[in-house]
Order: sequence, then C-alpha cells, then structure tokens
Amino acid sequence: MSYGMMEFYSTVLGRNAEFRFILPDDARARRDMFKDSPAYRRPTKTIYLLNGYSNSSTEWLLGGNIRFMADRFNLAMILPNGENSFYTNGPGTGRRFGDYIGIDLVNFTRERFGLSDKREDTFIGGISMGGYGALRNGFAYPDTFSKIIAMSPAYIIHEIDKAKPGFQNAGGNYDFYYALFGNLDTVMESENSVEHLIRNIEETDVAKMPQVFHACGTEDFLYDVNLTLENYLNEHNVPHKFHESSGTHDFDFWNQYIQKSFAWAVEETIV
Repeated sequence: MSYGMMEFYSTVLGRNAEFRFILPDDARARRDMFKDSPAYRRPTKTIYLLNGYSNSSTEWLLGGNIRFMADRFNLAMILPNGENSFYTNGPGTGRRFGDYIGIDLVNFTRERFGLSDKREDTFIGGISMGGYGALRNGFAYPDTFSKIIAMSPAYIIHEIDKAKPGFQNAGGNYDFYYALFGNLDTVMESENSVEHLIRNIEETDVAKMPQVFHACGTEDFLYDVNLTLENYLNEHNVPHKFHESSGTHDFDFWNQYIQKSFAWAVEETIV
C-alpha cells in the first residue's frame, strides 16, 4: 500500500488544490500475498472519498481505518479536502467544487496514477457533508461514477430551500449557503439538487443511474432528513440499499458499514 499527499492546479478552482491518496500494492510485485485474492483477478478500482463539515481529508484516515482496505479490495482511494463546500458548484469565482471533484480531480488522478477510466471501476463516497457531496456528484456525473456510498449524508437542501437573508442553522447562515448553492429560491431545480439531478438521469438515460449504498444511525440528528432522502430514492426507483441501525453521527456507527460498503462497491462478499 502506498500513501501520500499531492497538490495540482485545478482549472475550475483557479488555484492549486491538495488531496491525499492510498494506492493498493502491485499484485505483480507481491504474488505470494495476493495469489488467492479475488480482488487481484480484476483491475484496480477507484473510490473518491469526501470528508464531512469542518474536517479535512484526514478524517477518513484517522476515523475510518481505511488503509488496509486498499489492499484488501484492490481499491485506490483519493481523498480531497472539502473545505466546507458541500462539494457543490457555487456561483462565485473558484467555487465550482463539484466540477473540481467530478472533472479535474478525476482526470488528474487517472492520468497521474494510471487509474481505470471505466465507469464500472469508479465510485464516490462520503460521510455527512461528504455524503451529500457524493450524492450530488455521483448523480451529476453518471458517466463517471457507477456507485455512490452515502454515510449519514447532510441532506439539508429542503431546510435551505427558499431561505431568506437572516436565515441561520447549525451549519451556517444565508450568505454561507448562497455561496455554495446559489439562488436558494430555485435551489430545488438547480444543478446542486440531488433530486433534480436524479430526474435529469431519468429523462435522459435511466440506465446510467448510479447505484447507492445509504446508511444512517437511528439516533443521528440527521436521521429524519435521511428518511426523506430514502423515500425519494424509493419513489424514483433508484437502485440502492438502505442500512439503518442504532447509532449517532460518528465513526462508531460509520465503521460498522465502511468495509461492507466497499465490498458492495467492488461486488465481493465478506464474512
């Protein structure tokens, strides 16, 4: 397993952007270790992992114990910094974090690391704010991502819909959300609305609809909005698996499902 941090110039952000990466070992160099592993009878797959609000790319590394899973599943992991962006395309200069994730970062890492450019080999996942970002970008770029992992996504779009100046919630105020989502009067019909993006895929090529692994704890403060999301996925026949069990908004809950979600993504069975 190789681990490192890299910086590159993002055209859509108009500046350098930093990300971390975990790459699985080359099976050709370590045949004895991997000769019996089904994960190494196929090409390496890639997942882009998005961190939550007020955190950085280290969140997955420190809380998720994901390093060994790179080798276990022959899975390259790319971890950008979310910068409290919700991974949306904001209206301001240098605020198109969605295009940064779905275009610039994907293209750069594929070229630099020789990663597969096939849709079936490329996934996106996130926790909390990153869970929303995984949904937003998975459905915004269905030609790129075939599967989405959303752990307790911060599905706050209904709360900020039609918000007015003076609005404030635990995450931010009106100006904060306007900078990330644009006009809040029309946010539900915008490119930053997961529901709008799902409808777009339904109308253009439903066969490209990404599959979703969705998990949330029943004591999570975001549980109710996750049920709203779950209902929408059901109503629109989005292929998905919903996992709920006792737990709150932390890695005690998420670690019950991270390895399972990776196994689901690469289509392996774990005991």
